Amino acid sequence: MSVSILALTTVTETCSVALMNNNNIDSLIEITPRNHSQHILPMVKQLLESHNLMLSQLNAIAFNCGPGSFTGIRISTCIAQGLALGSSVPLISISSMKTIAEAAWQCLGATHVLSAIDASRNTIYWAEYTRDNQGFWQSKTSEIVISYKDALERIKKLDGKWTAVGNAWKIYPSLLCICNTCNIRFSKIEHLNAKYMLFLAYQKWQSGKILSPEEVKSVYLSKKFI
Repeated sequence: MSVSILALTTVTETCSVALMNNNNIDSLIEITPRNHSQHILPMVKQLLESHNLMLSQLNAIAFNCGPGSFTGIRISTCIAQGLALGSSVPLISISSMKTIAEAAWQCLGATHVLSAIDASRNTIYWAEYTRDNQGFWQSKTSEIVISYKDALERIKKLDGKWTAVGNAWKIYPSLLCICNTCNIRFSKIEHLNAKYMLFLAYQKWQSGKILSPEEVKSVYLSKKFI
């Protein structure tokens, strides 16, 4: 059975759209801080038109539900809800942290991934993922927001070989330095790309984990304890 899934993300500085259609994957990506709302819909239109598809022909629309910037999450969520309401297509929510972990798997074959995305003011969104034999990402702890200093302490306690992804590693040099002293492979995977959402979305679609626009929930991680 052919499946058509549209994916979009605006939760960080990246504005990206991707399409899975008849086992083919196509994507668009732009680094457009603070201009996502102006770019995302034209990018969706461009991608669908290039494949001669209408919204109503999609099986699902996937969107990054967070964590990320408050405004970026709202744009991603609202755009996805609007597209779904206008086309009666179900939604699939995808974690931004799992998206960048999936990029590490597809690009590098990494199965143990440290996702770290800048949350500003010396804090980062943090997750430690292990990919199981079925291709699902597992984590002993929830996605959290911590200070970069706390991240350093967590890294020191890790066992095994890990791969570092996300933009926080370059923003906080001490994180980058620890990669050289601990068993961590630093990657150049910094930004979210919607094409890495597609496999995660397909997994959920196969499992029937779809949402109506009214069921959508975003992920806003608190910084109050920092």
